[in-house]
Amino acid sequence: KSSDFDEAMQKLHGIHQRAVSKFDSSSIEGEVSEFYDDLPVKILKASNLTMVGKKKWSNGVCRFVGCLPASNKEVLVRIQCDKKTGSGEVTICCDNAMALSSLLAFLKG
Repeated sequence: KSSDFDEAMQKLHGIHQRAVSKFDSSSIEGEVSEFYDDLPVKILKASNLTMVGKKKWSNGVCRFVGCLPASNKEVLVRIQCDKKTGSGEVTICCDNAMALSSLLAFLKG
């Protein structure tokens, strides 16, 4: 559930547990609304994350959860995006600093 996800994210708030980065998709080729609609599917195809909830987006936010293969530590990803402007923010929570920076680089790439 989204409420369980949000609660788990609040617990991972340390500097080595959370990475936040803003993005702007307006410079990407194609329509911003197309980017918005396709983003959750692209993340699911390119990662071992699972979507939280039944809908892709809920009030401009989509949530994903997964585990690191070696340690089974939980990974939480929250993406907030404005469908009209294409600007947003990705937040990743994970109790492994090296994995955290790698995941952020992957999602931004």
